Amino acid sequence: QHTPENRFPAIFFLEPYLVNYLLVREDRSIMSHKKCARDFGVVLFLIGLLACIPGLTLDDYFLGVFKVNLSTNGLHFITGLIGYLLSHSSLKACKIYFQVVGLLYGVIAILGFGYGDADILDTFANNMADTWVHLIICLLSLYLGFLYKSTRKR
Repeated sequence: QHTPENRFPAIFFLEPYLVNYLLVREDRSIMSHKKCARDFGVVLFLIGLLACIPGLTLDDYFLGVFKVNLSTNGLHFITGLIGYLLSHSSLKACKIYFQVVGLLYGVIAILGFGYGDADILDTFANNMADTWVHLIICLLSLYLGFLYKSTRKR
């Protein structure tokens, strides 16, 4: 019997490093919204793509932890592709992307907590590991869409 939730708390230790990696470059300058949208988009796109590979997904669990199906993979694939494409447009488009993605993943996270380990709306694969990651994506996206400033004030 799969018990991916037993291994999931380790991801909480990675979350601060992920935020630091996404927002602060090696030269310690703060990344722009466009670069954040590009990196965010690439990560979501790759997650959607890699979760379709049979060796990485066993018994409908990506990496043995996250429950996935075609709809879930498609959601990550499409939101990632849109983020990457919008990273080549305006700052305003990138902010709107993060706001919409934050709200979308927020709704999915809230529904995920309500549905538990059942599929959300009989469409999106769900377990608690997925729900917590969707909440992290939501919070990071909302932060980037509403609060994050691309430049430092000197």
